[in-house]
Amino acid sequence: MRSERFKKIAENTDILSFYSQFLLGKLRELQLGLEISALLDEVNGKKGYIATTDVDKLIRVDNDYRIGFEIKFSSDRFIFMKYSHYNSLKLISEKLGADIYVITKGGDSYFIKKIEDGSFNFKTNNYGKTTARINLTEMEKLGKEEFKEFLVGYVR
Repeated sequence: MRSERFKKIAENTDILSFYSQFLLGKLRELQLGLEISALLDEVNGKKGYIATTDVDKLIRVDNDYRIGFEIKFSSDRFIFMKYSHYNSLKLISEKLGADIYVITKGGDSYFIKKIEDGSFNFKTNNYGKTTARINLTEMEKLGKEEFKEFLVGYVR
């Protein structure tokens, strides 16, 4: 029985190799991102607050940015967002003139919430970190077809 599993793995080495390289590349990107953040801290000289951020998906039609997504992992009930990340995403949205949404997936449903003033309830914890805990029930729930229709509104 065990040898059958090993045989199947051996038959799929090309796929495993591809995904291993892909994941390794993603880990290297994360490592470089952390390195850049550390270097920025070193060169800042306390001249102002420096925030680094990323947007997971930006959708552009021709030369116009239409929508962006910040993909979050869900614990099946909540997602979490740091205030500095939210603020950066809000500024990016304003500068690009494109809506940015937080998105997660639970089962067959997509949960989305637009990044805009007042859309999240931030609280500062005992360690001085300001975050929002967003319950999935506070987000718009869309099935696959509904989500496709939502996207059509931005790309057509």
